[in-house]
Amino acid sequence: MDSRGKKLLQGLWKSQRPLVCLLTEKENVEAGQASKTVRIGLKNRNEAELMDQLTKTIGNLLEVSNPHFSLDTCVDKARQHGFIVDADQPVCLTAKAKAKELVDLLKKEKLSEIKSQLLRLQGKLWNEWCKKDKELTRLQEKGKKSIEHHRSEIENEKKS
Repeated sequence: MDSRGKKLLQGLWKSQRPLVCLLTEKENVEAGQASKTVRIGLKNRNEAELMDQLTKTIGNLLEVSNPHFSLDTCVDKARQHGFIVDADQPVCLTAKAKAKELVDLLKKEKLSEIKSQLLRLQGKLWNEWCKKDKELTRLQEKGKKSIEHHRSEIENEKKS
């Protein structure tokens, strides 16, 4: 193991965060559930049994730890460990700025007002449109008008 790997491992070992170590050369290792560092032996283990133990161990560790992280904190940690972060790309930065702008707009106005402005073909207008479309298809309620005259009236009403 190189020095960078050793440094990373030491940092993980000393961290306050829970750590699960899978040891390939060990058969049975004391689980030590009370500790935040859990060692699990993999040698001569059945996959289903291992998955059960991992699931239980991770569940127990999540119960005792605080699983809430902010995205910015995770991004900072990833940068510290040398990962390339998509959030640094120009495309992501512009998308984040636009999303923030939209959220700010949503916070300023009532949702019902925004819906009526941006989604005009919903609600009352949508119902009227559907009724006119149905009339156009069936050509009912024409009264004393010719079919062509009635059709043109309905199409004009739909356009307005």
